Amino acid sequence: MSTEPTVMDKGYPYKDVTDYKNVLESNKEVTIKELTTGTSGLSLAQLVATRAAMQMLTLMDARKLCRTENVPERGGMVYHFQKAVVVPFTGGTGSTDVLDESTDLNTTDITLTDVTVTLQTFAGRTDVSDIAMRQAAVNFSQLIGAAHGNALVRSLNNDIYTSVKTAGSTAYVQTGSAGDATETTLAWSHIFSARQKILSQRGMPTDFITSPKKLYELIQSNVTSVQFYASLQDFIKEGTLPRIMGMRVSEDPVWGETFTGTSAEVYGAVLWGGEAVGFCLADDVHTEVQRWAPRVGARIVSSVAGKSVLIMSP
Repeated sequence: MSTEPTVMDKGYPYKDVTDYKNVLESNKEVTIKELTTGTSGLSLAQLVATRAAMQMLTLMDARKLCRTENVPERGGMVYHFQKAVVVPFTGGTGSTDVLDESTDLNTTDITLTDVTVTLQTFAGRTDVSDIAMRQAAVNFSQLIGAAHGNALVRSLNNDIYTSVKTAGSTAYVQTGSAGDATETTLAWSHIFSARQKILSQRGMPTDFITSPKKLYELIQSNVTSVQFYASLQDFIKEGTLPRIMGMRVSEDPVWGETFTGTSAEVYGAVLWGGEAVGFCLADDVHTEVQRWAPRVGARIVSSVAGKSVLIMSP
């Protein structure tokens, strides 16, 4: 069963937003140094981790496209996503037999396999001098937390998109033309073809992911009076494009904003959200503060442990 991480999931120190606001209020008059010494040694780490988690929610978090599963403690370094091979419609020799009183059903066994992935850690570090640690703790923790959240979500998204782009010949990907270095502009026909590929294999095309550059090219080349009133009105008015052909639309510069037209480039993807790509989460946003005397200051490190993998290319 898919379990999508939430803002206060495992690893976040505060139970709810109200609790977090109360902590910020109670620490608004103290310095960073006071939060990293004595009995308050963990306060800065907690503030940074929670702010990083909240920052990640304001950006495109590609884990929402994934079949996310939590890795149990003592689960090892390799995680297994269970997968069932699709049973074909065999028309009289398999699971779709037509029965009468004199015949038995000819069964077709489901083949269970798994897809394995090795866990890794995604992390970011900020070094803070003792002079900087004399500043107001709340504002500084918010700044560092937002920066770490931005860095972590970029690393996670890049890992997930790399998995998406490994889809084989059973998936439809639009690439540059081999040999002539001509960058392709996405068109509605490409999206139609991608949806057809998934539907023909009994999947559900739920998500369309691309870069802002390629999405705007697609829309700009197709903004006519008919399409404006029929499908692009919300985008023209509000700047949002929540769905195309029933699919959620995700635009993310991490997907790629600079292209050269080579045959290996992938400009966009249609996928079955929550099924095609898996992400195993071992430890959500976690922050530590370490005293680092050679720099006369401290090191603040935030990390997420997990890994993505392509489960079903079709």
